[in-house]
Amino acid sequence: MNVQGPRRIPLLLFAAALLVHGLFALTISTPVDWDPAYYRQVALNIAEGRGAVTQSLLFYGYLPQQLPFAADLHWMPLPSRVLVPGMALFDHGDQLTTVVLAAAWAPLAWALGRELGGDGVMAGALAVFGGGYARFLSTPDSIALYGLLAGIAALAIARERYGWACLAVAAAALTRGDGALLGACLAAPLVFRRRGWSLALGLAGPLACMGWLVRCGMVGGEAWEASRALVGQSLDYRDFVLGVSSAPTPVERVVHLGLELPEVLKLSLIAGAGLLPWPALWALRRSRPPWVLGLALYALVMPLGALILAPGVAESGTVFRSGSALFIGGCALAGVGLERVCAWRGYPRWLPVCAFAMASFSLGAFNAHLVPSASWVCPDGESTVFATRPLLCQRPALLLPEGMPPGRVAELAERFGVEEAWLTPSDGLGWGSDEPRLVLIDSLSDSSTSP
Repeated sequence: MNVQGPRRIPLLLFAAALLVHGLFALTISTPVDWDPAYYRQVALNIAEGRGAVTQSLLFYGYLPQQLPFAADLHWMPLPSRVLVPGMALFDHGDQLTTVVLAAAWAPLAWALGRELGGDGVMAGALAVFGGGYARFLSTPDSIALYGLLAGIAALAIARERYGWACLAVAAAALTRGDGALLGACLAAPLVFRRRGWSLALGLAGPLACMGWLVRCGMVGGEAWEASRALVGQSLDYRDFVLGVSSAPTPVERVVHLGLELPEVLKLSLIAGAGLLPWPALWALRRSRPPWVLGLALYALVMPLGALILAPGVAESGTVFRSGSALFIGGCALAGVGLERVCAWRGYPRWLPVCAFAMASFSLGAFNAHLVPSASWVCPDGESTVFATRPLLCQRPALLLPEGMPPGRVAELAERFGVEEAWLTPSDGLGWGSDEPRLVLIDSLSDSSTSP
């Protein structure tokens, strides 16, 4: 019984998480954000034999010769590649894959909780519900994969399987650019313990990231290199989209960081559903194995580094998405902390789990209300169009951003042979309309709003 119990628990946690994230997946008919829409588009192109290409142009710092063009010159490649087998099976295979990846968070948290001296049940139960990541774990974003890889790396370090940790952080760097920082932060506490492995672990992420950037440079050439410079030279995400460099000074970067820090703190509370950080911090005071210290270092370095080095891009969701690397370890710490609190105060152990579940479901429901998933079907055709939501088009499409000068719109229309624009309700960056409509480019100037 004692042997079968521990074996059965991670399977039950995995099944429970599958159910939770599967139910949230039913509320998503199409991706609601750029990242998951992009990963789905690239995976579908690969699955249907068109190769790793994208037919959507979103950022005007880099202009390809034609559409479609090589994928992943901005985003990292792994989040779209893991979706390919599922997309080859059926239309929502991307969501099924993501739900499975997210469900694996729970048994990983269980295993890390046991490494910290608990029985792991509380940690795994907390990870089932996803906290502030609920519903984001049911759409093909990088969050589920990145959190999973960070959890694998932490568990591998806890069990001194450093080769697996190196593979995990290398894969994390190919999932999000911040993965290069993740490996270095996890390696830092090992410097005086496992010197050889600490060097390998610290370099695995940056080398994987640099290898991919070399590929991008070979594909995109000098135009891509110039566009990469914009990542660090844009204080506002809209400027980055438009291809405008604001060339911030060091003082402006520090001021921007100060203005964004309250938002970072708010996001950390949201990610933990308001309940996770407190018992995790309490447990951190009593237990500090190397993987815990590494994640704590990453929690400090990642947001500060991103907001200073790439301020405009970082404020568009980088901190929230990259913070998923902390969730599984946070659940393990919080689980141990809550186990001790419940034992000390005589509380039933299901009480904090129910509170966390309610908070997670509430955040997921609020997100569904705030950003509903609406299927906007791009009109059929093969010619290139401007679009409010170009990533939802099978045909070549260019984002029509708010604030783009009319002369620039005309220039791009001539370069890419664009005659029409597909306008839908805007997500805040694209120029849209209240009702979906396909209009001629020449008629845009007749509208009450100009691009």
